[in-house]
Amino acid sequence: MNSDGFIDSVDATLIISYYAYVSAYEGDGEPDSFPEYLEKNLEK
Repeated sequence: MNSDGFIDSVDATLIISYYAYVSAYEGDGEPDSFPEYLEKNLEK
């Protein structure tokens, strides 16, 4: 998920935070897709 080559708690946190984002989404239209969400929320 975070492109570091390891599957770890950081990746799990990203998945859970996306789930929370989609579950609580109240905006117009559709929520961001998972790739869009990651792009906006990962530090570069």
